[in-house]
Amino acid sequence: MNIYRPKLNFIQTNFLILISVLLILFSGCTEKEKPFLMVYCGSGLKEQMKIIKLEFEKKHDIQIKVIDSGISNLIEAIYESKKGDLIVYISTSDKPKLPDVEQNTHRIGSRKLVMVTNKKNTKNIRSFNDLYKDSIRIAIGDPTRTIVGKFFKKIVEKSKFENELNNNIAFMTNTAAKMMSLVEKNKADVAIIIEDVIPCDKYKNFVVVKFPEKINVDLGIYISELSISKNKKNARLFSDFVKKEGKKILKKWREK
Repeated sequence: MNIYRPKLNFIQTNFLILISVLLILFSGCTEKEKPFLMVYCGSGLKEQMKIIKLEFEKKHDIQIKVIDSGISNLIEAIYESKKGDLIVYISTSDKPKLPDVEQNTHRIGSRKLVMVTNKKNTKNIRSFNDLYKDSIRIAIGDPTRTIVGKFFKKIVEKSKFENELNNNIAFMTNTAAKMMSLVEKNKADVAIIIEDVIPCDKYKNFVVVKFPEKINVDLGIYISELSISKNKKNARLFSDFVKKEGKKILKKWREK
């Protein structure tokens, strides 16, 4: 099966992120009366971050401006722009993604990988073993750009059905939203994503299938302040808020 990758390559994606950074900085110059923080956020946490942002802004006179994308894109954007205050991401390890830039890193939650199918689920995908079937179209994160894709490829390599699984990978993309869109439009039969990235109002459109625990992995959610921040006091304020209130929001989201 030929694998489809989006036409927008990572260089173009990083360019768009850098444009977003510049727009945020420009808007900050025109709104000097209100301080803001630039928070880089892994795309799998986009929906949860919206709630955290709103709750923080209710309590503090500080705007949170979020830039979300795949973790590799965010890392490159931070190094290129040398701008930003915090980063929130998902990882299999507590080792910093940006060892020379991250500081005061905290684990604030955990997640697992899941499979997501269209509610109609015409291929009757009920378990991991169904992914080996002929003509199943799997959408995954690009293993070179996303933690989900990287880990799923490791699962594939350890499987005795490696060839069958590889043959069924039809799409590689950079965000969970793109993968779910492919499933929703019936272009892909199943997407491999991190649990809880689906907006609550979208759950009715999908069926979530769990991986067997023995092959799944514990993915940690981390927040780090950036040493390049020029708003260290406010960055610490947001970090402390996320450690306490944000952790509760993530837990409630998981229980929905």
